[in-house]
Amino acid sequence: MIAPEGIVSRPVLETLPRDRNEPFSLPASLMDDLTYNLVQMPDLLGAVDTSVTRTGSLVLERSFRQPPTSLDLIRAKQEAVQELGSNNRLRYRVEEYLHRAASMEADFYTYFHGDYAVWPPSEEHHNLYTVYKESRRFMQFLTEGVDGVQADSNYLSDIFSGLRDFSGKDIYNWVKNPLYRNPRLTNGAKTSWFMPRWKFLPTDYKPDYYAAIILMSIVVYTPMSFLLLSIGSNDYPDIGSRLLDTLKAATFSGSLMGSMMACLIPLMGAGRMMDDSLFVKPVANRYFKNADIAEIIDNLGKLDEILTFVKYGERVNGSTVLPHVTDDPVHHFSARNLRNPLMVIGNPDYVPNDVDLDGAKLTFLTGHNSGGKTSLCKSIAQAQILAQNGAPIPAEATQISIADRVSYQAPMINSLKDTEGRFGTEIIRARDIFFQTTPRSLVMLDELIEATTYEERLKHSQDILEGFWHIGNNTVLVTHNHQLVEHFRDLGMGQCLQVEFDGRTPTHKFVPGISKESHADEVMKSLGFTREDIFGHLRDIGYIQ
Repeated sequence: MIAPEGIVSRPVLETLPRDRNEPFSLPASLMDDLTYNLVQMPDLLGAVDTSVTRTGSLVLERSFRQPPTSLDLIRAKQEAVQELGSNNRLRYRVEEYLHRAASMEADFYTYFHGDYAVWPPSEEHHNLYTVYKESRRFMQFLTEGVDGVQADSNYLSDIFSGLRDFSGKDIYNWVKNPLYRNPRLTNGAKTSWFMPRWKFLPTDYKPDYYAAIILMSIVVYTPMSFLLLSIGSNDYPDIGSRLLDTLKAATFSGSLMGSMMACLIPLMGAGRMMDDSLFVKPVANRYFKNADIAEIIDNLGKLDEILTFVKYGERVNGSTVLPHVTDDPVHHFSARNLRNPLMVIGNPDYVPNDVDLDGAKLTFLTGHNSGGKTSLCKSIAQAQILAQNGAPIPAEATQISIADRVSYQAPMINSLKDTEGRFGTEIIRARDIFFQTTPRSLVMLDELIEATTYEERLKHSQDILEGFWHIGNNTVLVTHNHQLVEHFRDLGMGQCLQVEFDGRTPTHKFVPGISKESHADEVMKSLGFTREDIFGHLRDIGYIQ
C-alpha cells in the first residue's frame, strides 16, 4: 500500500458548506484525523489563530489540515512572512485593509449561508437587501482596497495582483452593475429591444409600490370622494358648513392613509419574496459557484494568514526562526533549542531541547514518567506542520525536509466492534501507519504494543521497528521497554535518548543513553497511591488490622 498523493487544496469557499450548521471539514492530507488530534493540532490552531477575518481563520485551518508539499510555495510563504514582519509601512496597509474587510465580511457570509430574513423581518437575521448590498460592497472593496499596494516578495505580490485583477473579471460586472430581468437575469446589457427591462432595486421603498398604491387609492376612493362631496350642510343642519367640510376632509384623508398603509405592508412582503426568488437567490448561486470570486476570497484569507504567522512569531516567548526547508528523498529533522510551539506561548520557562533525527532512522526516548517524552514528540510534529506552512517555529536553528506523511500512535482502547480486542486495535493502527510510510515520512510511536505478554510484545515490536528501519524514514519511539531499546542499540540501529536528571528531579532535557527505570515510585508517591497509602486506607476502613 502506497501513501496517498498529496491533496490539492481547494478554495475555502468551495469547501465551506452553504448550510451554516454543517461543520467545515477537510479531507486528511499529511495527517489522518487521529494523528491530528493526538498531536494537539486543534489546540495549536487555536493558539496561533489571531486572524482578523473569518476567511483568514478558514484558510489557516485548511493550511494546518493540508500543509503545502511544494518547496517553492513553502519558501515563497517564508519570504512573505519576512517581508511583512520587517516592512512596517506595508504591514500597516495590510492591517488596515483586513480590518475594513472584516467590518463588511459578516454580511457576505450571511449571504453565502442564506441566513438573511425575507419576510417577515426578524431581529435575529439581517435584512436581505442589506446583506445583498453589503456583500457586493465587500467584494468591490477587496479589489479596490489594494490599489497602490506593492510588495517585493512573490507570494504577497501575487496576492495583491490577484485581488486587483478581480476588477477585470466578467463576474465583477455582476458585482458592480445594476441587475435586470429581461426576462432572464442580466447585469445591465439589454437582451432585446422589444422587451422591457425590470431593474432590481434592493430596497423596500420602490417607485412601483407607490404607483400601485396611488392607483388603488384612485380606484377605491373616487366613489367615496363623490359621496362625501354630495353631502351638504342642509343634510346636517346642526353642523356648520366649515366644520362639515373639515370632518369630510379628515374622514377622507384618514381612511386613505390607513388603506394606503394596509396596502403597503403586503406589497412590501410580496416584493421581498419576489426579489429573493428572482434576484437575490439566483445572484447568490452565480456568485458562490464562480471560480473568480472563490479566488479573491482565498487571496483575502492568504493575506490574513501571513499576518497571523508574523504575529505568532512575535507572541512566542524567546527566539523563533524560519526553518531551512528542503525537499529530500529521505526525511530529516534537526533543530537547536526546540520548544513546543503550543506550550511556549505565555511560558518563558519552557525547557528547550536539541533534536537531531538525521541519519538515525530510529530514535528511542526513555525515562521518567512526565519527563517530557510525549511533549517532545508533539513538538516535533507541530514544528513539522508549521515549517511546511512557511511559519516561524520556536527554535534557534532548524533544517527540516518536507514530509509526505506525519503519523502518531498512542495506546488505544478497543471498542466492542473490535473482535481481536485491544491487541488487535493496536496492531491495526500500527499496520495502517506502516503501510502508508515512505522514506519521506515522519512516524511517532508512543508504546508500540502493550496488550499482550512481555515476550510477544518484545518480538512483535522488534519486527515492526526493523520494518521501519528498512523503509528509512524517521521513526521516534517513546517506551519504557529498555530491553527493546538495548536490542537495537546492540545491533547498531538507531539512537537512544533518555530524560536527564538533576539528582532525583527530571530536567526535561534529553541526553544520550537508555533509562532502565521509569521512576514510577516517585509518581505513585506524588499521587498518593503507594503501598503505604493502600494499606493505610484498608486499616482506616477496618478491612485489615
